[in-house]
Amino acid sequence: MALKTGRGKDKITFTRIFHRIVGTGPIADVFSNMAILTSGNIAARAISVVTVPIISRMYTPQDFGALALYASTLSLLAPLTTFRYSMTIPLPRNERSAINLVFLCLAIQFLIAAVVSVFFVFSGERIIAYFSMEPLIPYRWLLPIGVFGIGIYETFSFWATRVKAFTSIAKTKASQAFFSASVKIGFGFLGIRPFGLLLGHLASQIAGLLLLIREFRKADFSFRKTVTVKKMSFLAKRYSKFPKYQIPSRFLLALAVQMPVFFIAATYGTDIAGFFGMAVTIVALPMHLFGQTLSQAYYGEIARMGKSRIGAIRQLSIGLMKRLFFVSVPFFLIFVFFAPDLFRIVLGERWIEAGKFAVFLSFYLLSQFISSPFVHTLNVLEMQSLFFLLNATRVGFLFVLFAICKFFSLPPMYSVAAYSFFLTAHYLFTLFIILRTLYKKERSFVNSFEA
Repeated sequence: MALKTGRGKDKITFTRIFHRIVGTGPIADVFSNMAILTSGNIAARAISVVTVPIISRMYTPQDFGALALYASTLSLLAPLTTFRYSMTIPLPRNERSAINLVFLCLAIQFLIAAVVSVFFVFSGERIIAYFSMEPLIPYRWLLPIGVFGIGIYETFSFWATRVKAFTSIAKTKASQAFFSASVKIGFGFLGIRPFGLLLGHLASQIAGLLLLIREFRKADFSFRKTVTVKKMSFLAKRYSKFPKYQIPSRFLLALAVQMPVFFIAATYGTDIAGFFGMAVTIVALPMHLFGQTLSQAYYGEIARMGKSRIGAIRQLSIGLMKRLFFVSVPFFLIFVFFAPDLFRIVLGERWIEAGKFAVFLSFYLLSQFISSPFVHTLNVLEMQSLFFLLNATRVGFLFVLFAICKFFSLPPMYSVAAYSFFLTAHYLFTLFIILRTLYKKERSFVNSFEA
């Protein structure tokens, strides 16, 4: 379909309009792949938006506090999955290496699941009680299952990213939302709480896995001829920086994200933690809808470019950053000015406090949305040490921040505001460091070429 201009000479197609907005070349490919992924996320978030008012009335803030603790604990264990070798699957030039990396990840994942299971059988109750997370004790057996499921899904998801099977990934997102909502509503209707929330969260992590496995089975290879212990060992050494730096980095990243949940639950109670968890869930909807899909599409594109095209990666990153800013500002303004009223209308009167938290959280989530895709450049550049340093710095400052909040007995709202404004500064600083690193790498390459 085309639209004629006033002179009738030129025709403006929707494709032209698209390219006029997002640009052409790699940046258009990123947005095209993002659009495919986002279609699945839109379906998933539509299910979430429709069902959240139902679920929020079936479960209490204390139930959501237990969910926040479960999700936080699972996210702290998740960095162990595959030893982060899953992130290397899109990087090799030849397919045989990528296939061996998939099987390396699967072998590691089975080992990790076994170790985590043994740990929680013999020591889980004591450890959980030590960290004042008693609501999780009856459900600690769900944690090893969650870790195993996340690792397997992550492995095949990165394979799908490598082969640009974004339609399959999009379908898994929709199925995850459907099964998660169904489980939560079904168990809530039966009064099985908070187990329904926890099981629903598990479904939101691993549903649709068979679709991704089907994409991997399309690869043309013979297991006996292609997959060898020698090749997997070589690749494990070749990409040894990933477990060396990515495991502690991802742990620190998860700790930084989940630290406020633990702090708020221990300092103010699980009901306030429930308000906080709900606020993060709602405010992060735009991030989950667009940010994660964009990161995945961006990683697929820059992994294809490789370290030899730093200038192209830098140009793509700057263009993408500008467009992300203009896309995200409207969502930010909505939460800043209308969050309490939106929470009251959509979720019910008892969630107004969560809406007040959302006003402050929107600041850091805006900066996170703009900066998060570009962290993948450090994977392509194999600069995991810098990623580790950024995360270590953030965790250190957060410890100090929460210690100050506790020492002065600040109200929950003040603690949430301080947390949000600190993370805003951190994400902007991270973005500056990444762009500066790309510029220095580009100049170094140009100078060596001229010499």
